[in-house]
Amino acid sequence: MSSSDGSRRVAALESWIRSHGGSICEAASVLDADGYRGVFAREALWPDIDFCRIPQKLLITERLAEGSLTFGQALRQSAEELMPSAAGLLLLTALLLRDSAAESARAAPGAGGESFFAPYYQALPTEVRQMPSCWPADHWLHAAIRGSHLERLVKAKRHSLGLEFSLLQSHAAEHIPICWEDFLWCRCMVASRAYSLPLDGVTSQRCMVPFADLLNHGQGEELSARYAFQPGSSADDGYVLMRITKPVADGREVFQTYGEKNMPTLFVDYGFCFQQACAVTSLQITAPICSEGSTAVQKEAYRKFWQLAGGPPGRKAITVEVDASGWRRVLPMLRAAAACNAEQEGASDYLDPTDVGLETLTCRSFRELCEHGLNRLPSSEEMRRRELRDWEVQAVPACVQVLEEERALLQLFVSLADQAISCLQPATSAKMQELPMAAGSLQEPFAEYLAQLRSLHCPRT
Repeated sequence: MSSSDGSRRVAALESWIRSHGGSICEAASVLDADGYRGVFAREALWPDIDFCRIPQKLLITERLAEGSLTFGQALRQSAEELMPSAAGLLLLTALLLRDSAAESARAAPGAGGESFFAPYYQALPTEVRQMPSCWPADHWLHAAIRGSHLERLVKAKRHSLGLEFSLLQSHAAEHIPICWEDFLWCRCMVASRAYSLPLDGVTSQRCMVPFADLLNHGQGEELSARYAFQPGSSADDGYVLMRITKPVADGREVFQTYGEKNMPTLFVDYGFCFQQACAVTSLQITAPICSEGSTAVQKEAYRKFWQLAGGPPGRKAITVEVDASGWRRVLPMLRAAAACNAEQEGASDYLDPTDVGLETLTCRSFRELCEHGLNRLPSSEEMRRRELRDWEVQAVPACVQVLEEERALLQLFVSLADQAISCLQPATSAKMQELPMAAGSLQEPFAEYLAQLRSLHCPRT
């Protein structure tokens, strides 16, 4: 889709919205260049300006899908039994498939088909391969992320999409044509654009909101617009109102929020990421072993480990997803696991350090986990050197950023573990007065943790 082609499609979408009673701020415009589309101010925008007002009749809702699809009720029932969190999104996907939305998006401007929502479909992007779940199966990027937390997310996403596709086929194959490529496109449109709105004033439902979804995601100081559903005098007379919440200078982009998202989730669900997002990694913890010969304290530690892990005993290992503050969740689990093999006289809840020897084992185990994570993490150098084409221009830099942020997080954890281990040694504990590395919200809780470690050397009265 060329930039001029895209402008015609957006203009047709705006005209359609206005013809049905909606409104769009005249002081903003959609710009489409080099694969990036966003909404920018053409003059200064001030708080409380109505940025857009989208009538309820223009929303594509899961209730509309359920009621207008022959198999809608049956699909909802099955989806809520098997994958309740995705039920609404799957209904929307089915409606887009029924309307041949993918074909409409690819068609020439003005030739998008007979669906009432054709002007909206025509303005949707046709390319989705920048999203990791849509990478071609034989693409080199799959090998490039092997061993990373991102790889786990992509595999899990592809698996869940495969289950959804099979479920949809079982209900819809006799009613609408379904192919994997169109399903993937429709599902990506829905996942990256659907809002959750309380249209009946009580229960939120998934719905697509034309034009409003053109605004990109921002956080913190970038966030400049917020939306809400406003009920009308009748059941179908409401509208989605988006308002400017802070000044936006002429030429600057207008951002809304998609909610709190960490960096790899942003990339997997939306195909982009930025530095303000939170880095995440995965740590695989080997489960402790408990036998009839274990002491009462060891058995209690085993029970506590699985309580902290949040699952029934039996697995050989568990994978824990952690962000920068995740060490506070991991250490109690490692503490309990170490206690299963240690000779301790008293039981503990393992939430806080109580013994120098046990805590030393815990911190060394934590360090080993993080070192293992660093060793398995692939290098991003090859990706940096590659000549990029088409959608790779968007996907690869974002992929590199996700991998490098995971590497930095693991390196931070190793540094934290080293400080803790040093603090547990009497000869160095008294010399550690400050933290040179951890900053912001991480520094204070870790400083408190080190203070706890120092107190283990103090004689108890």
